[in-house]
Amino acid sequence: MNNTPNRRQFVKAFSAAGAGLMLPSALTGAEAKRIVLFDGKTLKGWHPKARVLPEHFPNYKESLVDHAKWTIEDGVLIGGQNPPGCGLGGWLLTDEKFGDFELTLDARPDWSIDTGIYIRTTDVGAGFQVLLDHRDGGAIGFIYGKNIGGFHARPYEFWPRRDDSGKVVGLILKDVAAKDRIPMDYAASSEAFLKTWKFGDWNSFKIRCVGKYPVITTWINGVKICQFNTGTLKGHRYDREKTAKLLGREGRIAFEVHAGTEVRWAKDALCRWRNINLTPLDI
Repeated sequence: MNNTPNRRQFVKAFSAAGAGLMLPSALTGAEAKRIVLFDGKTLKGWHPKARVLPEHFPNYKESLVDHAKWTIEDGVLIGGQNPPGCGLGGWLLTDEKFGDFELTLDARPDWSIDTGIYIRTTDVGAGFQVLLDHRDGGAIGFIYGKNIGGFHARPYEFWPRRDDSGKVVGLILKDVAAKDRIPMDYAASSEAFLKTWKFGDWNSFKIRCVGKYPVITTWINGVKICQFNTGTLKGHRYDREKTAKLLGREGRIAFEVHAGTEVRWAKDALCRWRNINLTPLDI
């Protein structure tokens, strides 16, 4: 890859320097390519969409209307059910599609919610989900196949740790049964996850997605959590060729407000995101 600045970059940097400004990103590789997906003020570059339930669900017709509320406060994107406790949800998707990339963001989920960071996603939410299931039986940083087989690649799941008053104050991790585990190239130990995860606070994610059959790697607060090769996954109702044809080489980035109540999405519960940036990769 040629990182030599082109003429336009050079002129831009030279002009800025003359004005007393420093623009090092104009002359460097990855930083120059970084795309700010969320400006902290508006939903420019994003669009909401209803999270439609299967037709046999009793509230299918209601789900045809978007029931997620996306607001912005102090540079933070906030998602929740609309109205709170309605049991229906929605999506927020990027207008643009992306192929190979590194995505970085901060997230702060309430307890109890079921959400995720979706990549290579279609307009109707089929794609690879980086789990952010902050609930009973949840997992974070591992991979789920949404509408592409429903595979659930995680070595452990967690349950709430409560204080004497019953308030949830942390997580207790339990191994997934060996028969239910899906092979991964790498998975952080439960001890490593607990050490890096900051319950009730902001956590920084980095997600790397590369390849036609993407290899997905995740980090939380700088600690590698997962590396999962979707090209070598066999069984689990997953077909890599059908999936590649369905998703294509590029897809949207999306966030989810899940349908359901109580464990799936507690009344008045919210998830918050900020500092959402993406760097395309030339692989």
